[in-house]
Amino acid sequence: MDRHCQRWGGTYDEWAANVQEVRDFLIARCAYIVEGIENCYGVEPRDIVILVDPPGSGMVHFNTMDLVDFPFSGTYFDSTNLHFAEEAYPTWDFSHWSTSNHTVLPSESDSAMWFMLLHADTIIAHFTPEIRYDVVLDVVPHGGGEILLGDHLYSSFPVSASVPEAQPFDLAAIPKLYFDFVAWGIRGGGLNPFLPADTLQDSLSITFFAPDTIIAHFHPHDHGYYVPNAFTPNNDGFNDLWIPLGDRVDLEAYDLRLFDRWGQQLFASNDFHEGWDGTAGGHEVPIGVYLYRIDVRDAFTQERWILHGHVTVVR
Repeated sequence: MDRHCQRWGGTYDEWAANVQEVRDFLIARCAYIVEGIENCYGVEPRDIVILVDPPGSGMVHFNTMDLVDFPFSGTYFDSTNLHFAEEAYPTWDFSHWSTSNHTVLPSESDSAMWFMLLHADTIIAHFTPEIRYDVVLDVVPHGGGEILLGDHLYSSFPVSASVPEAQPFDLAAIPKLYFDFVAWGIRGGGLNPFLPADTLQDSLSITFFAPDTIIAHFHPHDHGYYVPNAFTPNNDGFNDLWIPLGDRVDLEAYDLRLFDRWGQQLFASNDFHEGWDGTAGGHEVPIGVYLYRIDVRDAFTQERWILHGHVTVVR
């Protein structure tokens, strides 16, 4: 400002005095505005204070403001509607509103409320510690599947989860490969209702009002393996692919090989889902009998079988 004054005239002290004059005018103008509104509309300013109890338990949405620092105080004209909404912080639940001089609508227990300002007042949003329960989750047999509770997928069991009271949770049983879901065991079913009320459903909605133990029961598939002895790779859409079928097969230890009658290998695969289309080297093999050797393991017991046999190509 000194350089500005040197170029355009005047002094720094004159500039500072002018700034203060503007400030004084604005401060006085605020008072004039309040006085003008009072005289024009016949209203009076009212002081209000907003608090949360206990401190740090939540925030308050007041009119267009999101209040996080308390106490908040302000002056508002009477006969205006003030709107409030609470937002509890994690591990807290909203309890109720309290005021000194007003009746709130719809009620003190509603999350959002309002009232017409008529008197100075103190408005308090009350919160209580969230009620939580320990829920033990388990699966039978271990390794048979997983449990999805809410947004969390549990894979190691038994495990304890802490859940809030009266909040609905989605509960789902997710079987592992070669297992089927059988039923739920919900020990506190009478205290903790679930829908649909059918423990044979793999997906439920459950609400907790007490501690509980929940068990998902799974059943392993029976081991089985079947090898067709003939197929017709003639591109008619029926039986064009020769592929062994089975269940509980260890996909990481699978080996299939096909040979002609002279022992020349025609086809090999380690993919359980890949079949033979009756070709070798890009050409169709002749009608006839071909030999196979399959090295397969039980996915659970790791018991190994070496299977030998023949398959007939028919065109």
